[in-house]
Amino acid sequence: MDEVVLVEDEPVGRDARSRAGPAGDARVSPRAGVIALLVATAGTSVAAVVATGPAVDGVAGVLTGAASSLVSPLAEAWRLDTPQGWTLAGNLLMTTDAHGSQVEIVAHDLPTGAEVWSVVLDPAAGGVDCPAQAVGPQGAVVVCQALGGLVPSGSPGQVQDRAQDPGRILLLSAQDGGPVGEIRLPRDHGGFDVVDGDLVLLAVGPGSLSVERRDLVTGRTVWTTEIPVEPVLDEGVEVTVDRPAARIRGYGGRVLLAGPLTALLDGEDGHLVDLWRPVVSRPGDVGIPRVTTTPNGFGVQIGADSRPAPTSWYTASGELVGTFDGALAEPVVTDGSGPDVVLSATPWWGSLRAVDTGLGEVLWSVRLDEGVPVVRTRAQVLLAQGGRLQARDVQTGAQRWLVAADGVTAIHPVSDGAFVLGTGSEPGGAPSISALSLTDGSLLWRAAMPPGGEGLAVLGGQVVAVGDRVVIGLD
Repeated sequence: MDEVVLVEDEPVGRDARSRAGPAGDARVSPRAGVIALLVATAGTSVAAVVATGPAVDGVAGVLTGAASSLVSPLAEAWRLDTPQGWTLAGNLLMTTDAHGSQVEIVAHDLPTGAEVWSVVLDPAAGGVDCPAQAVGPQGAVVVCQALGGLVPSGSPGQVQDRAQDPGRILLLSAQDGGPVGEIRLPRDHGGFDVVDGDLVLLAVGPGSLSVERRDLVTGRTVWTTEIPVEPVLDEGVEVTVDRPAARIRGYGGRVLLAGPLTALLDGEDGHLVDLWRPVVSRPGDVGIPRVTTTPNGFGVQIGADSRPAPTSWYTASGELVGTFDGALAEPVVTDGSGPDVVLSATPWWGSLRAVDTGLGEVLWSVRLDEGVPVVRTRAQVLLAQGGRLQARDVQTGAQRWLVAADGVTAIHPVSDGAFVLGTGSEPGGAPSISALSLTDGSLLWRAAMPPGGEGLAVLGGQVVAVGDRVVIGLD
């Protein structure tokens, strides 16, 4: 799951207590609707989907964030050195490297790792990052930000009197890397993402946040939304709040804003779907919410830093489904089976819980040391703790099977709906990758981990091993 630290406010047009409830309230508000299954994950990342067939509850499952078939052992197919890191821009794996005072951007094909194109740019003092694809005048474009250097912040006498120049956005053809356009970013730039092919830009002013959706084909502004930043008052006295930096991301065709305040905007016309601001729950205690996104919806947890706090669970469209104790604990790899059940973790009670959002009941719970949810498919959830792996029924919590996988020390959220991958090594052995069955936890195959590989991930259906300054494609 992706976690964005946010700040909380009373919601627009709704009573605050109906949204989050008092601390420790285990009730669930009536279901606002069945949770919609999203085939594509939020933002600009490529979401692989695999039809897993009918789930045991009779609901056809589509596994989001899935890997391609894991039936055969994986081996190194290609290797990329990534001295300055890497990003995923649509179907292209992007790397950058310094060449003297210039920066080279290289686009790679995901299935093969082959270089598709490369361009050399003028100096970018703060580096270059290419995390997205949008739609330009001649088709798909890669969106890159070339950061400038440190410049005066405009706040003399402050502890930090220098700030990062946001530089400029470069639009490069996804086909050949040719220049398509450039956008010089203002000093108040706060970030960008892509929604339905359009660029969405955030500006952070002293008293407001401004979000603009821009059509790159026509160059026109589709919409602009201004959201005022209001002071936080504690018994009438303004208090200083340690607010996270402003962030913006596309989510299910909408825009999720975080930072001085939290907002969910409609991607089509920019209107506010929901809004939260910092709120004082009791004297000296400012509630700071966290938003956690999953393929099926998102959760807002308020004030978890200072006290036990409930989470409000929403569909991706922003409809409130229910409120439950603890932090959202849904795995990102899921087929959406058992849609009325949501998983939560309650660290202060040391438990993992399954809550029925329609009935308002805790269906079952286990100790947190039983494992972390990794994959949810066919109405069962896979819990992993080191090399121990178990499957539990989503509705009842009944343990379907439990294994202690020899030679496995970590389970990764890499699955094709039938198997899941783990890493580790037997005593005295070399690092390895193991494929374990989701039916009974049995070992299907074990293969050597390529040199330099540490963790595993899925990028657009392609399994990769990731290490220090290296990405390795596995086939």
